[in-house]
Amino acid sequence: MKQQLRQALEEAARRVARDGCCALEGLPAFWVERPADPVLGDYATNLALVLARERREPPHPVAEDLAAALAAESDLCDKVAVAGPGFLNVTFRPNFLRAVVRRVLAEEAAYGSCEGLRGQRITIEFPAADPGGPLHFGRGAAIGEVLANLMVAAKAEVSTRGHPSGRVDRVVRIQGPDCPTDRRMAAGASPSQDSLAYGEVRLVRSGEPVLALRRGDGLLALEELIDEVGSETARFFFLLRSPDSWLDFDVDLATAESERNPLYFAQSAHARVCGVLRAAATRGLAAGDADLSPLSGTQEVALIRKIADLPDEIRGGALQNQPHRLTRYAVELAAALHAFHAECCVLGDNKGVSAARVCLTEAAGIALQNTLRLLAITAPERM
Repeated sequence: MKQQLRQALEEAARRVARDGCCALEGLPAFWVERPADPVLGDYATNLALVLARERREPPHPVAEDLAAALAAESDLCDKVAVAGPGFLNVTFRPNFLRAVVRRVLAEEAAYGSCEGLRGQRITIEFPAADPGGPLHFGRGAAIGEVLANLMVAAKAEVSTRGHPSGRVDRVVRIQGPDCPTDRRMAAGASPSQDSLAYGEVRLVRSGEPVLALRRGDGLLALEELIDEVGSETARFFFLLRSPDSWLDFDVDLATAESERNPLYFAQSAHARVCGVLRAAATRGLAAGDADLSPLSGTQEVALIRKIADLPDEIRGGALQNQPHRLTRYAVELAAALHAFHAECCVLGDNKGVSAARVCLTEAAGIALQNTLRLLAITAPERM
C-alpha cells in the first residue's frame, strides 16, 4: 500500500504542476510514513512541504492542491486532510483496505515478496555459524542468512558464502553485454559493494552481564547459548536490534514461556490463529469469498493495516540491509492479532461477521508465517 500511495502522490504532484503551468523536472526526496496516531489516517507525508520549498511557495496552498489531486484517485483515497504547516494525512477507502485480505488469501506463501531487487545478482558473505565459535559469529550468521532471504523475496539472485571473519558483506555482481561472466567489484571501487558492521553480543541474566565458558581465544562460545535457549530463539534475539548496535542478550527473557518473550509472543499468535481456524472448520466456516464489509472495527482495521505493511518491510529490509525489521514486524503483527482476538469474537452467532473474521484471521496467519519463514523460524500450529 505504501508504494501505491507513493506512486499516486508522485502522479498528483505532476498533475498539480501541469495545472499550474509549472515545470516539474524531478521530485525531491519525501517521506511516506504511518502517523503516530492511527486516527489521523493510514499514512502521512511531507511531500507538499518539500515541493513548496523547491518552488519557493507557501506550503499550505501547495498541500491543498495536492490533496485535491490525490482525492481524485477514487479507488485509493477516502480522505486527504491537510495538517499543520502542510502535512497530508491520507485515509484509504475501506474497500481498498479490505482488498489486502483478498490479496493475502490469493497469494498465500508468496505474499510480501516485491520487485525491489529484480535483475540484481548479489553475493552475501558472512561468518559461518560454527557452534564452537565466538558468540558474536552467531549474530553475524543470523544477519547474513536472513538478509539473503529478504533479498530473494525482493527477487534478487542471491548466493551466500561463509568465511571465518566477523564481517557481513553484500556484493552486487554485475553482468553486462561486454562482460559474459560476473565480475566482483573491488572493495571501495563501487557503491555496489557494502560491508555491514555489526555490534558485539553481551549475555545478560537477572539484569547483570554474565560470562559463558571461555575458549582458548578468550571469546564466548555460541554452543553454550544454543544449548540453553535453542537455535531459533538465539536467531530471533540476535536480530532484535539493528545490526550496527550492540546487543544485550537477555537469557532469562529468551527462556521464558510467556508473552514477555518476543519469539514466544509471535509464535503463540500463530498457534492461536491455527486454533481458531480449526474451530471454524468444525462449523463449516473457511476463508473464501465471504463478504468482507463487516471488517470495519478499530482492531479489525488495525490488523489489516499491519498485514498490509509486510511488503514494505521486506522491501525496506532488503534494500537497506535491515533484517531486524522482520523481528520487529513479527512482534507488532502478533500484538495486532492478539488485540483483534481480545476485542472481536471470531466465531459468534452472526455467520456473515464470523466468515469475514475467519478470512482476516487466516490472512494474518499467512503474513505471520511468511515473516517467520524469512527468519528461518517455525510457525507452530499448537503451543
